[in-house]
Amino acid sequence: MEISLRSRMTAGTFAVVGATAIAVTPMAQPALISSAQREASSAMVALTALNSPISALVDTVQLATSYLFSNASPQVAANWPYSNFGATFGPVPGNIPGFIPAFVLPTAAAGGYTAVGVVPQIINDGLPIISQLGVNARDYITTTLNAFVQAGLDILSLQIADAATVLLQAGTYVLQGVVTRAGAVLNSVVGELPQLATLAVAHAAVLLGTTRNIITSFTTALGNGDVQGAYNAIVDGFLAPSGLPGTLLNLTIGAGLQVAPIPFPPNPAVIATSFVPSWRTAIQAGVKLIASDLATPNPAPPVPPPLAATKSAARSAAAIRKAAPAVAAVSSDSSAAPEAVTAASDNNSGGDQPSAKSSRSHGGSDRGASKASKHSAD
Repeated sequence: MEISLRSRMTAGTFAVVGATAIAVTPMAQPALISSAQREASSAMVALTALNSPISALVDTVQLATSYLFSNASPQVAANWPYSNFGATFGPVPGNIPGFIPAFVLPTAAAGGYTAVGVVPQIINDGLPIISQLGVNARDYITTTLNAFVQAGLDILSLQIADAATVLLQAGTYVLQGVVTRAGAVLNSVVGELPQLATLAVAHAAVLLGTTRNIITSFTTALGNGDVQGAYNAIVDGFLAPSGLPGTLLNLTIGAGLQVAPIPFPPNPAVIATSFVPSWRTAIQAGVKLIASDLATPNPAPPVPPPLAATKSAARSAAAIRKAAPAVAAVSSDSSAAPEAVTAASDNNSGGDQPSAKSSRSHGGSDRGASKASKHSAD
């Protein structure tokens, strides 16, 4: 009996404990789940706030691709990301948005931009130095060939001095053209060297400043206990186009960086201190300058092409002038007989003896005169 009671009491106790557990569990589970969800959500937010290195690299590659192959208009500030084109520095009035790409980049001194991408720019420019060298070479070859042909004609005419003069004129033309244009190119290159050195110094200063800003942002965030901010500073600074990679792209295959406000109207002195051109800008401007130097006019006159027709026309004109006096003398006597005209023509041909027809005419006239005299005597 006691065993039986104890068993019922034990069973009742487990039943109460089980019921209590069942009754308590539904009330406790929501609180536990809610806490876990809050912790997971906080972790997700923290992970989301961390910038992705892969995304940063993808953005940098996209910017590089645009600067290499994009045919977009170079006069739109938005087509030059992270270049500060169109940005306002300091209080109003700042720079005019789009001022640099719209009013500066299309000029030859700033590269003569026709496209954002390097490849379309090369296609649009059409290799101006090579083209101008071809034009000059064609000019020199044409002049030389004309001189040899003319000299050959002069030699056949036994005009040796004229042949030598023509060849000397051709040599002077080619030599003078090469010296003049090479001198212009050399002057431009020498004149640009100090500017290129200044540009290299400016690029170094910009890159050092950008690197210093990245390190400063990292150390500041880390000093404040902001591990997330320190991490993002490193990712954005060394992998994203907004940091050092974008600065490098804008200073190499981009157009450059605007570092200070440029008020309107354009002022070359202000542009020189507020705009850091890229190496691409410097190269494009240099290419156009050299092409212009190669197009410098040649001070020496070229040898004109020999024209055989012109010489024949000149000989014909001389013959006409030689025949003109005799024809004019015959034409002045309107009562002259046809035989006289014929005789004049024969004389003009260079013969000193009268023609057979003329002799027969004169002989007939003499016999007629003698016969008339005899008749009158009878």
